[in-house]
Amino acid sequence: MPQNHAAFTGDFLLSTRTIVLAGQDLQDALAQNEPTAIEFAITELEQAYARYDQAGENYRTFMLGRLGTTRSAAQAERVSIDAMASVVTDLQVSHVLLAAGAAVGEVKLPPRRGRKAVVAPLSLTDALQALEQTTRVLRRPLAAPLSRPPSTGTRGLFGPAQPIVIEAVHSASLEEALQTFNSTASDTLERLIEGVYKAIMACIEAISKLDEESILAALRMLGLELEKLPDIGRLIRLGIDRLKKAIAALVAWLGEEIMDLLKAKLEELLRRWLSGEKIESELRRVLNVEATQNLVREASARPGLTREELDQASTALKVLTARFDEHMGTITQAARTVTLIGGLLATSGLGVKAVLLSAVAYLAVIAWAVGMGMDYADSGRILNRVAGVGVIAQGLLQ
Repeated sequence: MPQNHAAFTGDFLLSTRTIVLAGQDLQDALAQNEPTAIEFAITELEQAYARYDQAGENYRTFMLGRLGTTRSAAQAERVSIDAMASVVTDLQVSHVLLAAGAAVGEVKLPPRRGRKAVVAPLSLTDALQALEQTTRVLRRPLAAPLSRPPSTGTRGLFGPAQPIVIEAVHSASLEEALQTFNSTASDTLERLIEGVYKAIMACIEAISKLDEESILAALRMLGLELEKLPDIGRLIRLGIDRLKKAIAALVAWLGEEIMDLLKAKLEELLRRWLSGEKIESELRRVLNVEATQNLVREASARPGLTREELDQASTALKVLTARFDEHMGTITQAARTVTLIGGLLATSGLGVKAVLLSAVAYLAVIAWAVGMGMDYADSGRILNRVAGVGVIAQGLLQ
């Protein structure tokens, strides 16, 4: 069994590619309309999933162990981002399996726009392309040794092809340095609110189709053992299994105590949203932006601040913003996939339990985004995996 980062990561990414290859074989068999070939391809996809299931579990267990031993905020952030990126592949694998199940007739999807067009194979093509692209995107950044966490900029996860590199701030005077620090801190906090909002909007829009009672019921189910769905096909069963495991992985990485805290905050956020309040306003309160702004003002007023100290803090804030954007890009990718899965489940004829499972997945992604937003705003208040705005400001007070 592999015992190092490169081996665990390589096995995980290779198992993801195997899912893609098996899914493509199923597509070819469906095109041939040969029952024997289709049955062989289904078995092949089941075997590929078994390998992915084991490799993904090994990868996350290893990364969780590294997270528990690191004392560096930069490395904790790196480990968290890399491990949580695997949740995106979990969701995309779930989408592939659900679409494959629909393609072979395990569920009956309605025709698109009133035609007899083959909806399920089109969905399978999209799902396979998304998973294949993700595997390519993740290979380079995930393969980098954990001993070298990025010091500046981003590594290109689900973002621009070329990683963003941040230039250090160099002010001409103390007054300019102070002004730059205050404006950069303010801009960063506003970016956090905007980033979380954009990342969760797909899930918010999807969950808005449910009534309040169903939404709150799904929220209570988050972090608990989810019910099994009866009378489902082989591939649909595996797709739902992967979706449940993706939700469980999010809960494990955030931690049960933190998830309980986030569920309480989400319940209040959702109740206010359902009563007509704007999500952005509620996010400002949930992220505790006002407390962080007060800390920034206190730091700015400290006697004896030097231009160099302020410029270093401003540079750290710019780096923080870039990494936050990258993290929200990962969550946005997860949110998009969850809404596709939710669409399949909602029209699959699997009943209310399938719809509630989708809602739990939406809420898990929302909790992920909100938790990360809180950590980037002020890591001293929740996960402690990021040297957030509050920590950077606190550094000027020491």
